[in-house]
Amino acid sequence: MQYQLRKQIAGQARSARHGVKIAISLLEKFGYNSSGRTYTIADPNEAYILAVVNGKHYAAVRVPDNKVAVIPNYYTLTDIDMNDTVNFLVSPDLITYAEEQGWYNSADGDFNFRLAYASDGSLKHPVNIGRMWRGVNILSGKDYQYNDSFPTFFDPGKPVEVKTFMNLLRDHYEGTDLSYIHLKADTPHHEEGTICATHTQYGLVAHLRPDMPVEIGAVLWIAMRRPCTQSFIPWYAGISVIPNGFARYDYLWAEKNHKSPEEGTWDRVPVHSYFFFKDYADFVDKNYAFRQKEALKKAQKTEDKYLEKQQKFEKQLLKLKERNPQRYQEKLNEITARATAKTIKNSLTK
Repeated sequence: MQYQLRKQIAGQARSARHGVKIAISLLEKFGYNSSGRTYTIADPNEAYILAVVNGKHYAAVRVPDNKVAVIPNYYTLTDIDMNDTVNFLVSPDLITYAEEQGWYNSADGDFNFRLAYASDGSLKHPVNIGRMWRGVNILSGKDYQYNDSFPTFFDPGKPVEVKTFMNLLRDHYEGTDLSYIHLKADTPHHEEGTICATHTQYGLVAHLRPDMPVEIGAVLWIAMRRPCTQSFIPWYAGISVIPNGFARYDYLWAEKNHKSPEEGTWDRVPVHSYFFFKDYADFVDKNYAFRQKEALKKAQKTEDKYLEKQQKFEKQLLKLKERNPQRYQEKLNEITARATAKTIKNSLTK
């Protein structure tokens, strides 16, 4: 299985740990038919990194409290404690299987999951190294060198704000020795190696808070297409309708056609907002040096307004939930609908 793994976790899990156990049950029964993948499974109280290998092997590690992890497109897990079943949920034969395959020799030292199971090409790919290096440096406040060995988990020194993650997802290595490589052209999006890159379709920051009802405590801040030119706006977990212009059909159609899209699926549809964001990104890229700063200024003005008003708005919502549940639902839908409409308006104003 592959895509179905995440679908089953999302549809059944009652917590992050429960999600990991669902994944393990499915992997042990059906196996994984892709080369490998890392999943992040989180709830308001904890998070796990689940590394899945082709076949029936896996390693899930709980993210330590008050720690941060950066995950590029390679396995980041290193040390595995087979005796700690609270923080590590792994295949019983994870180490012996690696030995049988010739990927690990105990004579070389302690077992390292990343070195044993990751391909050499992934570990040495400059795109992966650059993103890992940049993310760890920004969030840790330290100055790791490009070819250093990066930690799986690290202490950021202080609570990481939602805004910090937003800005990280906008990054093109500005102010570093790598920036001239990517900014020598009209736009940094000619290169794949930046965090905000040519193929980026959206940026997402999931803010999961344990002290609130899940329908407002879990909010996805989403920047459509390129985060460096778009606002992150709030999509509350409790919304009951998708805003206009953000879906062509319902989720049942999407599920049915996910692996075999109907003819015309990718055709341009004037009323679908994706094309507004794509056109705007292309417009900015044509004169990036001049247009991006103004685009970002406009985007952050909208974004900051929602961040500043979030606490007050949510307090009002909690009071409304008790008095008028129907209006409470309507307000949840309205805040996301207004925010998405504002981002579309920004994209149409060139």
